[in-house]
Amino acid sequence: MEKIHQGWRILIGLIGLLGILIISQWAVPAHAATNYDGANFTTAAKVTNGPDFKHADTIDIQYHLDFGTTPLHNGDTITLDFPENLRGKTPGDTFDVTDESGEVIGKAVVSDTGVVITMNDAFEGKTNAKLTLNLATKYRYDDTGEKDVVFPLENNGSSTSTINMVANEANLSKSGTIQDDGTIKWTILVNRKNLHLKNVEISDTIGDHQEMIHGVTVSKAYWTSATGYKREKPAMTADDYQVTYHDQGFDLTFNDDLDQMVAIDYYTKITDPSLIDSGYKFRNNAEMTWGGGT
Repeated sequence: MEKIHQGWRILIGLIGLLGILIISQWAVPAHAATNYDGANFTTAAKVTNGPDFKHADTIDIQYHLDFGTTPLHNGDTITLDFPENLRGKTPGDTFDVTDESGEVIGKAVVSDTGVVITMNDAFEGKTNAKLTLNLATKYRYDDTGEKDVVFPLENNGSSTSTINMVANEANLSKSGTIQDDGTIKWTILVNRKNLHLKNVEISDTIGDHQEMIHGVTVSKAYWTSATGYKREKPAMTADDYQVTYHDQGFDLTFNDDLDQMVAIDYYTKITDPSLIDSGYKFRNNAEMTWGGGT
């Protein structure tokens, strides 16, 4: 009989402990995350490079935000809209937001129209917070000439930077994008102006801290806008060109004349992964020769 009473005492004790835990959770309500409009805290904003840009060029912009007495909590978000005529360079990109000591205080996600920053608990409840954001964008439209880039500021103010959009007259261009696996995808656009060219040869030399990955994909392509293009399918075959690889790149010769744009895609491996998030600029050099010159 004594054992039964002891069992009841243990059960009552457990129920009492559970009640204390539940009451403790009710007594400390969670802070509801707040979504702040970054324009209400933006003290200055501008374009930091240029003023002349081709449509494929990167337009760098900078924001300065001051939150004053407004405390920032874990989970709070700050939304900054890009000026109407700019778009995110790489929508979907994420990056860490750090304080002056290098501590990560939030995570930013870039979209076509702006950036959203989600704060973490490193900034919990702090006031007098100030943020400086440097972001990469591109011009949204296909027109040319001088354009005003208008940034909304606090107290219904605004700041205007003037850029000059110019047509790209180059017949050869090259771009690269870092991949999640530590490689860079490079694309060379050959004969951008759809000229009739004979004996076309491409010589590509990769830059420092990269290793050539053998294998190129060569495709005929056509423009869909001032900066957009599509590759024709299927890709060209080895019967259409000859390629020779070397330690610092490759040489490619087309077997027939070209009369439209061609896209050459290939990859390099980054040999020093620590450079990926350091701001280091990876570089490559491509040169085109044809029957009449370079």
